[in-house]
Amino acid sequence: IPNHGRYYEILTSAESPAALLDMINTPGFNKHDQWQVQIQALIQAKSNVYLKSDFLSNSQVKRAHLIPVEDVAHTVNYLMRKTDNGTICVLPEGPQTIPFIRN
Repeated sequence: IPNHGRYYEILTSAESPAALLDMINTPGFNKHDQWQVQIQALIQAKSNVYLKSDFLSNSQVKRAHLIPVEDVAHTVNYLMRKTDNGTICVLPEGPQTIPFIRN
């Protein structure tokens, strides 16, 4: 969570990703960094997003509408057992990672 900009302020100003999208799509709503929140909320409309962080508390992670993870391997194993045909994407460097689907 950056110390600059309005990302975290906007992100924590609504109770859910759906509420964030409603707020951002309200005519006249225009705040710097809203696009970052909008992209995150659009992803979360389709997927659960888990976060392992050594720098954020579980409370901060939850306020960002993410699911905190203590043990990545345990969480991946749990999710693989939980779903029949789901997919899991691990981004080891977070926003510095560019995911792609191999043919």
